[in-house]
Amino acid sequence: MSELTALTETASKRRLGDAIALPGELATADRSAAVAFVAERPSQRFVAKASGIAHKTDGNLVRLGLSAAEVAACFDELAAAGDGTVVVAEFVDAETELLVGGVRDKQFGPVITIGAGGIAAEALARLRIAPLLAGWRGSVPLDTDAFAALVTAVAAQFDDPAVVEVEVNPVAVVAGRPIVLDALVVLADPGVTP
Repeated sequence: MSELTALTETASKRRLGDAIALPGELATADRSAAVAFVAERPSQRFVAKASGIAHKTDGNLVRLGLSAAEVAACFDELAAAGDGTVVVAEFVDAETELLVGGVRDKQFGPVITIGAGGIAAEALARLRIAPLLAGWRGSVPLDTDAFAALVTAVAAQFDDPAVVEVEVNPVAVVAGRPIVLDALVVLADPGVTP
């Protein structure tokens, strides 16, 4: 079995390229930089996440809907729980949450998945999401060109033979626009073919 390396959220998002939309965010090991970042944003609510942890929600390492003071108050705890860096981002009110992911299957090669994201991905065994994408109950339909660019960016990760898994979850849909809120890219040991 090869060794696997999970990239940080920031590095994973960077690998996806400029074709994806992100919320205003900053990854920093400096609490004063985080406080300055939130002070200059128009948003009144923020998210703070430990960096360097693959599944942050499981360890209560994602804090949602924070004020600037709450970002400052939880910063040291989140930094200590992860790699010393905290990702601070503008809170995004999603109309729908999706996920885009993929794995390198030994038999089939890269397999890409699209589905319900956020907590729905874990809570629901089966969900038909097509109506949500077409403008559910008067909401704006999903910008399919932007979503296709995101799916293409995920699939392109598998051009690198070291990539064994990609998870972009959740992808918030706001006014039809997909916004990547979290991403994870897992690499195999470069000396071992996955």
